[in-house]
Amino acid sequence: MTLSQSEPENLCRLFVDQALKRGGHDNTTVISVFLTDMARPREGLIKKIGILFADIAIGVQKIIKKFKP
Repeated sequence: MTLSQSEPENLCRLFVDQALKRGGHDNTTVISVFLTDMARPREGLIKKIGILFADIAIGVQKIIKKFKP
């Protein structure tokens, strides 16, 4: 796939062309959703969740030490 094919309009046109070449009807429709920059927020979310679990684990350890005889 070339850079120009990765643009939403071009990808949709490519899908319709492929469907028609493979025997699809002339009223072929493509519905698409393009998401951009999804990796960055997800990485941040995973990092925050990791920090949260680490904080919880440290808190639990402190509580256990406090109540150990």
